[in-house]
Amino acid sequence: MRLRICLLIFGLLLTGLPQAATAAVSVGGKCTQPGSVKQISGKRLVCIKAKGKLQWQAKPAKQPTSQIDQSTKLVDVFGNPTSEEAKLIDKFTETAWAKGKPATNWLVTEVHPKVAGKRWAEDATAILPAITQILDGIGAPITRDLEWYVWWDLDSLRPKLPINCWAKFDDAFVKSVVGAGYCIPSTIFIFYDAYQQWYSKDGFLERYPNEWDKYGLIGVAAGEVTHFGQQIYGEKYNHEALQFYPAWLREGPTILYSAMAYAKYANLPYSTVRNLALRHFNNPQCGSIPMTDLLMTNQSPSLCEYSGGFLASEYLVAKTGDILAPFRYLESKMPGNGEYCPAHRGICRSSYEQVIAEIYSKDVDAWHAEIHKYVKAWS
Repeated sequence: MRLRICLLIFGLLLTGLPQAATAAVSVGGKCTQPGSVKQISGKRLVCIKAKGKLQWQAKPAKQPTSQIDQSTKLVDVFGNPTSEEAKLIDKFTETAWAKGKPATNWLVTEVHPKVAGKRWAEDATAILPAITQILDGIGAPITRDLEWYVWWDLDSLRPKLPINCWAKFDDAFVKSVVGAGYCIPSTIFIFYDAYQQWYSKDGFLERYPNEWDKYGLIGVAAGEVTHFGQQIYGEKYNHEALQFYPAWLREGPTILYSAMAYAKYANLPYSTVRNLALRHFNNPQCGSIPMTDLLMTNQSPSLCEYSGGFLASEYLVAKTGDILAPFRYLESKMPGNGEYCPAHRGICRSSYEQVIAEIYSKDVDAWHAEIHKYVKAWS
């Protein structure tokens, strides 16, 4: 007993800390706030639930950590945390895939000589049957032909685009942030000259830099097909999707459904691909952006209508159990495209709130607060 007391006193003299505090912040020690993080003696400790109790557990310094309670210990195939909502969409993806059929005789492709036969260009085209099968399986099939330009430079691409295509105008198309797009009524494109500003020229167009950018470089084409699907679906209800949708619900689902298509294309679970998508877009500041700041195009300085909208769409589908939920917005009986706010190039909040109440039976403020917690936790 005396020896134990002496060792304890010696330890306290060395550390200058009370025993209770040391025990509280050590591996296996009791903690109170799930997801909280402490750095102790070079170790990164995370508060998680283990064996029914909240305890500090060591995690590698670079391990991504969600603010969501990790008691379920849900992880993707790379060992990174994923969400219960994403695991639900694993099942929805399989259901949609089983129900859907890929579109046939629908794609009119033109390829620039400089990218013909290149790996990135061929893979971007190869994923398109997968996204059409997913869209068909969820109930938003592609029903008419689509022009697909796999191109090198914007200058020689512009004459081929529809006369009113936004990508033809410098004030609408910002080459420093965009390298692909959809033009009403039936044209999608990618031009790889833009991608030289983001990726190394070593192995350009042939070698993927990493798994998450591989998803981004292939999945972007599937996302543009989803925009095409949105337009077709909106036309059934006399809405032009690009004008009627709020920005987050226009852009977020393109990532959601492209991730589902990529999951089948790459033989990965959706719950893994969504983590690749989040890392590819890499917008951690989206957790501080209110959903009402994501109604109009270019309103968010960090383009959070993409990754923030993606997480919000994932949450919407998981909580409603309706894989078509992001498209339902277009089913509104509101005439035309609602009240338009030209300064922000999008639907006004008053019209947006009316549609949300009509389609989803939600109070906007309460619903946004619920969604925002999920976006903040995972962005």
